[in-house]
Amino acid sequence: MFACRLDECPPGLFLAGGCLGFKSDFRSEKGSTEAFVVASGGFFWGGAKTSEEREALMVTPVEIADASALRLAPKAID
Repeated sequence: MFACRLDECPPGLFLAGGCLGFKSDFRSEKGSTEAFVVASGGFFWGGAKTSEEREALMVTPVEIADASALRLAPKAID
């Protein structure tokens, strides 16, 4: 595994501390990386206060080579 800046991370899953994120291959109208928190779907900030700080955050790309490693969530209770 290797760490890289968020803006240099390939599209797909990444880890930032204990957060699993997803980086799309799209950019916002202002040119910022579009990245999201997998658990909530919210925009990923990783503790950064500015978009420049966010672009420079160190993240670790995640590759899922085998779907058997995935754990399915239990049924949600309404």
